[in-house]
Amino acid sequence: MKITKTYLRKMIKEEILKEVLPPHLQKHFRKDGSSVYGPEIKDVTPAGYGPDDGAAQVSASDIDVEDLALIYDDEFGPDYVFGILAGEFPAFNDDAVAQRVLGLLKDAARQGDVPVNYLARRLAKLANR
Repeated sequence: MKITKTYLRKMIKEEILKEVLPPHLQKHFRKDGSSVYGPEIKDVTPAGYGPDDGAAQVSASDIDVEDLALIYDDEFGPDYVFGILAGEFPAFNDDAVAQRVLGLLKDAARQGDVPVNYLARRLAKLANR
């Protein structure tokens, strides 16, 4: 009878397992040496640590309308309000979103009669895209 390399390797693994492991531990391994149990992956990262699963959703009620009303003030203006929003909501720090938000605020300041509740809803939509 001819013995192939794979059969020889299989026999060696079986013998090594029988010799190395005591009988009460042999039941935890297959004949090829792999574990009977699948790998168990458990996330032990405490809440609040580790990477975010994405930016938190921004709703219109989260945006302070008093801060938003400052776009109509000559002393502060749209750039100041954008700075406040970007500090409070990380979603506004994205370059594409930042350009849209700043454009929306500047347009509203130019028009002068856009309700702040409408602006809050539009900003929330832009942040959640």
